[in-house]
Amino acid sequence: MNEAKLTRELKEIIYYIRKYGIDRMNQDMQTILGDESLRIEFYTQVHKGFYYAQERALALLTKILKERKQLKKELAIARTAKDKQKQSQLNTAIEMSKYHECVVRKTMDALVWVIFSFHTSSVRRLFCREEPIDITDSNLESEIEYINRYKASHPDGFALICDLTSVAQIGDIITISPTKGIDIVELKDGHVNMQVYELINEASKNPCPAYFSCALQDKNPSFIKHVERMIKQMQKESNAVKTINTGHGNDPKTGVNIHIT
Repeated sequence: MNEAKLTRELKEIIYYIRKYGIDRMNQDMQTILGDESLRIEFYTQVHKGFYYAQERALALLTKILKERKQLKKELAIARTAKDKQKQSQLNTAIEMSKYHECVVRKTMDALVWVIFSFHTSSVRRLFCREEPIDITDSNLESEIEYINRYKASHPDGFALICDLTSVAQIGDIITISPTKGIDIVELKDGHVNMQVYELINEASKNPCPAYFSCALQDKNPSFIKHVERMIKQMQKESNAVKTINTGHGNDPKTGVNIHIT
């Protein structure tokens, strides 16, 4: 990607995060925070800026990742042709593309830090030491659909797509609103996922310890593995939320007990 264009885009994204909401209010901050109606309007304008930033980052990150895929295809051709000079140029371009991706994701990480009031102990619970998702290989339609519904029902709130960040690796969406606070949302669609959720939901209501194993007896191995993956994912998310809210939990990678003072 052209460096000048990337710089312009990043400046726009940072403006929407840092100043858009403030510039839309004609009152000083002391007056805004002292008046409930002005405060709600301020939240609405700030979060509107966050949405604009997220939309720009989504488009920019998609472009960067698609360009990198094309560079990798060209690199494969250059290797086949044993063109050392071309290989060197393409490797440099790919490394620069990775840097561009990192910078864009860091602008979205800034939103995570704002949502969690810059509490390192809370943000750390969201990071699972995993590689960021390639959004060009994932389906973001469900996230965008959820955000549109969330906007309609929470005009003063904000919903962040976790896959755009490098630090938020728990859940699909993080939401924040003045009335309901912070929530972590996991989105699942498809017939199989619905079956798994219904099974887990029924098992949680049934006191019989053998219910779950009996319910899986006639299921195929791929379905059982899907259930196991989803349970592990739910446990990981539940533990992260519990640790953030209570200050007590355990690290999913090491199993070490955590106490946040």
